[in-house]
Amino acid sequence: MSDVSVCEREMRAVLYEGPHRMRVVDVPVPAPGADEVLVRVEAAGICGSEVEGYTGASTVRHPPLVMGHELAGTVVRSHRDAPDQRWLGARVAVIPLVTCGRCQACATGRSNLCPDRALLSVHRAGGFARYVVVPARNLVPLPDALSYETGALLEPLACAVHSLRRAPVREGRMVLIGAGPLGYLHVLEAQADGLHDIVVIETDPARAVLVAALGVEVIGHDPDLATSTLRAALVVDAVGTAATRALAVELASPGGCVVFAGMHGEAAQINGNTVIRRELTVTGTFCYTVEDWHLALSRSAHADRVASLAEIAPLARAPLEFARLAGRGPKPFKVILRPAADSV
Repeated sequence: MSDVSVCEREMRAVLYEGPHRMRVVDVPVPAPGADEVLVRVEAAGICGSEVEGYTGASTVRHPPLVMGHELAGTVVRSHRDAPDQRWLGARVAVIPLVTCGRCQACATGRSNLCPDRALLSVHRAGGFARYVVVPARNLVPLPDALSYETGALLEPLACAVHSLRRAPVREGRMVLIGAGPLGYLHVLEAQADGLHDIVVIETDPARAVLVAALGVEVIGHDPDLATSTLRAALVVDAVGTAATRALAVELASPGGCVVFAGMHGEAAQINGNTVIRRELTVTGTFCYTVEDWHLALSRSAHADRVASLAEIAPLARAPLEFARLAGRGPKPFKVILRPAADSV
């Protein structure tokens, strides 16, 4: 194998072992297969979906598992038979959605719908480790001007890019439900797309303050919202509970669009008659395409803004950070793990 300064046989990784059980362990450094590379992880963000995995609420994450799908790092090894060694030593962000590249969905630019797709941190070991193996085609060059933290947050930015591209509405009011990192990125993307009449519904005071600083109106979520005069041409639910999905439909104006971007629950009961009588377009949005990643890279300043609000922690603190994010007390807006901080 060709490599750049990889001498370790073992590495530290964060192992999810069951609901509320997570620890840092030493495991062998993985070897890249054909068409794969080994990435030394420099930054990995903790996503809300992974916190759900940690609590046992997720139906797709099963222990034992190394999570982490928001990541950036340096390519340090490729397969010995790889004809193309151009990635060695490169700074990269990683597209964690692994697809076949051959099916109709992949061939028509909708690789996120590939029937054989697999996601790092769900079906494959992810980036909460010193090293991770990924397909070479899933690498995105990270310009020297961008930090690894910003590179890691290109992944949720690509989600926001794809989400708003799914909405046919480009004028009028937008209502966004939820101002976590994904919702915050939706606001930045909507503003970049020319939408400036934006109302955000957020119950957490700290998050409300952060998103209000972007120049949008922020209101709390109360039971009267569904019957209020607040209406919007575009409603984006960045939370994904049964209650927020139902609210999103009620807040849409006649002829409007509702985008379900959050995935905090599987079941939802929405008013079908409202959808019919108002002729609403209701759409789901899943992950991203390669084109979305290129657009996200061109708008990396948005990821940089979220990175500036994040708390940085060494890999060894991951179990404590997950417990804090899943707890009832005050929570950080975003946590990014830096595996290098554990190195000696």
